[in-house]
Amino acid sequence: MLLSGAQIVIEVLKREGIKHIFGECGHSNLAFLNAIRPSGIKFISFRHEQCAAHAADAYARVTGKPGVILTHTGPGLMNATHGVASAAMDSIPLIVLSGDVQSYYFGKGPHQELKMHADADQWSVYKPFVKRAWQIHDVKLLPSIVCRAINIAISGRPGPVLISLPQDLAAKMVDVEIPDPSKWRPTGSNRIPGDEKEVERAADLLVKAERPMFFAGGGVLSSQASPELTELAEYLGAPVATTVQGKTAIREDHLLSIGNTGFWGSIAANKVANQADVILAVGTRFAEIDCSFWDPKFTFAIPPAKLIHVDIDYEEIGRNYPVEVGIQGDAKAVLGQILRVVKQKAKPMEWKNSRRFKEIRELLEQQAAEKAKKRDSNSKPIEIARLLKEVRALLPVDGIVVCDIGWSKSGVSQHLPLYTPGTYIAPGGLAGMGFGPAAAIGAKLGQPDKPVIAVVGDGAFSSTSSAVATAVENGIKVIWLVLNNYGYCSVKVIQNEYFKEVFGTEHRIEKTGELYNPDFSKMAQAYGAIGERVEEPKEIRPALERAFKSDKPYVLDVVISRELGVVQAGDWGLGLSEK
Repeated sequence: MLLSGAQIVIEVLKREGIKHIFGECGHSNLAFLNAIRPSGIKFISFRHEQCAAHAADAYARVTGKPGVILTHTGPGLMNATHGVASAAMDSIPLIVLSGDVQSYYFGKGPHQELKMHADADQWSVYKPFVKRAWQIHDVKLLPSIVCRAINIAISGRPGPVLISLPQDLAAKMVDVEIPDPSKWRPTGSNRIPGDEKEVERAADLLVKAERPMFFAGGGVLSSQASPELTELAEYLGAPVATTVQGKTAIREDHLLSIGNTGFWGSIAANKVANQADVILAVGTRFAEIDCSFWDPKFTFAIPPAKLIHVDIDYEEIGRNYPVEVGIQGDAKAVLGQILRVVKQKAKPMEWKNSRRFKEIRELLEQQAAEKAKKRDSNSKPIEIARLLKEVRALLPVDGIVVCDIGWSKSGVSQHLPLYTPGTYIAPGGLAGMGFGPAAAIGAKLGQPDKPVIAVVGDGAFSSTSSAVATAVENGIKVIWLVLNNYGYCSVKVIQNEYFKEVFGTEHRIEKTGELYNPDFSKMAQAYGAIGERVEEPKEIRPALERAFKSDKPYVLDVVISRELGVVQAGDWGLGLSEK
């Protein structure tokens, strides 16, 4: 079959079942665009490559397929680094396709060539955060390279890969056969089981524990291990806490769900973690946000607690806490193994009337009462908890919530209970601002039948608001809730607490000192979406109802309180002083 280099790449992706490619045009990737148009794969064009990367990230999360990004050489590829690195830190499979300078000009300094340390060296920009990077020199190798790229992206700990294709080779015609990508990876299940002896040891510890608890991270969700996690917790009567990224690993209305740990977490989750004698942690790297900066006074005290740590990546096991049992393996597979052995060793625990369970429920009820004051508030500016109360009332159980960083993430974590695994999407490891506006588009394209609402700060929306134009162009119905508090207030709170000043963290007119932001509702209208400004608590529900009923992209510019909208549960020190 006579095909160009770009056509080879697209045909392999088509056989993999890829339906969407996210990106931006440039002279170096025109051969790709020429190949995409007749392929049946839909190209979603963004105004900035960072947006394309975030959209591909969310698309991968909700579909289980790798997200695909198309970038231009040099600045285009570098514009996407924010989003690709974010996906890498969160173990999201992406395939990044980039144009490159002409191979016959390598080292001569053609337009937009990067050659500081080697000729045509743009691919090395991605080396620190992708699983593999290729610069193509022979078009005939592309069929096998693209198949390998897919396999590497989705296997083990998932992550991004890069294929950098010089523009002359992208257009070069060769006679090749297009392979079936599924034939280029392991057959059968790709779920790696844990070592049976270590599974046995883990089961022994759990059965004998007096105060066991489970700690679920994002790896539980990516492995689709929520059913096994829940069944094992119910069998042992073990309360389940999650990381922020692990939100929805267990239904948040389940009797054993105690919320997330850390300084944005639940008082109950932190106390249970601190008093546990055996902790089963699955798919988590024990990040500082979830561990109150590893201070044993607030969250995890390991030791004396004994840790069973399960992760697909052996480098995460024992990195931040010593382990009693460390099991490398797929979360779903290992939890299934532990459940089977536990059932052989012990009968189901009678936990619903136990003293420990009642004490945990009392703690949760105390925190719920404290949160309810904020959720029922009619104060102005609007409390974030009140806003999210109205969202919960209207959002279907399978509706998808996309967050950004700062108060959007902490607010949703504390004040918006979610009940279906995978319906919460937020940046974790890199935690870069600007994720939410475009990620919501990727989530909607991946799950077109589910409502998608993005809760984003004013800073995040300002930085990547051009995503609204892409939604309008493609008729993608997304709702953006812009938390408008005139600044980077989550940073301001920390600055004021530790440095007793506010500088560089608020949006103000320099000459007058007046708080300033553009009118985001009018910005939305200028893009062609529907925009409303919400300033009164009584306006929230009617505005949300209109947004949910609309068939167009919708922006609600909500003026919220500038005071901390979450209940502090752990250490708020943020590492600004040594422990």
